[in-house]
Amino acid sequence: MPKINTIPIGAASELIACAWLIQEGYEVFRNVAAAGPIDLVAIKSGAILLIDVKTASVTRNKAGTPTRLQNPAKHRSQTTIDIAYLYVTRCGKCFFDPDQAFNYLIAQ
Repeated sequence: MPKINTIPIGAASELIACAWLIQEGYEVFRNVAAAGPIDLVAIKSGAILLIDVKTASVTRNKAGTPTRLQNPAKHRSQTTIDIAYLYVTRCGKCFFDPDQAFNYLIAQ
């Protein structure tokens, strides 16, 4: 089976995340490096968030029942710094809480 190029999907999720964060009152800065532990830096009222954007999808068992939110592997340096994960669904909904993202996806 050919490997799917996820770069355009990830880039689209980052842009959706930027728009949502700006709408929520944050100043947003994108990482200009091609790879790294942080996708976005968001600032609001002096608080700084280091964000890794994840395109949210659900893993299903053999019966087709949703079992968990698919969570891509973490960059090795993400274990040493405080990162907030922002889950973006394919329809553009954003969630900091993975349980909310999962519940939203299985309700669709």
